[in-house]
Amino acid sequence: MKISGRRLLKIPLLCITILACGKSAGSERPVVVATTTMIGDMLSRLAGERLEVRVLIPPRACPGHFDLSPSDAANLSQAGLIVRHGFQAYLDRKLTAQNPDLRIAVLPGSGQLIVPANYLAALRSLNEILMENYPGQADFFAGNLKTAAQKVSEAEKQAQERIAAAGLAEARVLGSVMQAEFLTWAGLEVYGKFTNSPDELSVLQLKELVETADRRQVEFIAGNLHSGGEEVAKMIAAESGLPACLLSNFPGTNERNPAFGELLLDNIDRLVEARNRADSTGDPGGLRTGISQAPQQSLANTF
Repeated sequence: MKISGRRLLKIPLLCITILACGKSAGSERPVVVATTTMIGDMLSRLAGERLEVRVLIPPRACPGHFDLSPSDAANLSQAGLIVRHGFQAYLDRKLTAQNPDLRIAVLPGSGQLIVPANYLAALRSLNEILMENYPGQADFFAGNLKTAAQKVSEAEKQAQERIAAAGLAEARVLGSVMQAEFLTWAGLEVYGKFTNSPDELSVLQLKELVETADRRQVEFIAGNLHSGGEEVAKMIAAESGLPACLLSNFPGTNERNPAFGELLLDNIDRLVEARNRADSTGDPGGLRTGISQAPQQSLANTF
């Protein structure tokens, strides 16, 4: 799959372009834009070589608050279709201002897409969107959907095996509201949920969370990487003395999680590491982010 440009998010067997580069030289493929790397991952699985998939929002940027740059506007002018999440209606006016002919499709469904059943449901919905917009490729998309569903099932099985091997089920946690569904899917006991915004975490709420952690013998904190979640997790970790980890809902936030399956397993590994640290005596209250501390190319620096 030939894609030009300086900034690429590479996924094994897939390749999607962050919207900081121009159209592929000599490409006659229709350009489809995904607002996030999660939708981009889905589009690439279904579209393969038939469509040129580009991603608007870099993987570590906040998907709920994003301003278009001049380069984004230029690239949007080349697209015929953009697929966004339901919570991203704030983008519509900005998108149509740049390209009045741009078709905006909303990925239906609810819940965290990192939960395999939710991902599969969204993948099927996206398949219908693509068939409606590109009916001549319907059989191709349908075949790729079957393959993708099998890959997701394999990743889910591997994740469940990893959870069982680590004895992670029924671990007691405080969890971000942005990760609570995933934590429950993984079998953890979520005894308290907290906001993803530092501005919304009051002193009283923090006190109640710490008291809950003590009363319920919570083992660690599971925060959310995006939208201020790291700061909130640090605050709770500092007050409670518990270890913490950060989980992501979007592929590409580090070199270990370029696509859905890897992201699912990477999140499980972050939970296992936090659980292990809770069982040890070292560094209480420290934050294990799951973000590589080694210098990173591209993925974290595309914005």
